[in-house]
Amino acid sequence: MNDITEKVYRVIAEKYGSTIGRVERNMRHAIEVTWMHGSLEDIDSYFGYTVDANKGKPSNSAFIATIADAIRIKNLR
Repeated sequence: MNDITEKVYRVIAEKYGSTIGRVERNMRHAIEVTWMHGSLEDIDSYFGYTVDANKGKPSNSAFIATIADAIRIKNLR
């Protein structure tokens, strides 16, 4: 998964004239804001029991993987 995450960050960084580090940091920030202010019902519907109870939110790669799976499943319907 880390290889995929690095590739995603690289593509986004190149497209928007940024760096991989900035993309990663902004992704962490977006997840943090979502966890603090997002709809708990929506968060639970996507992540449920998969989130580490000690950390309270998913890692960047776990977040990307979960959302990608949700999109794939939605597109199969």
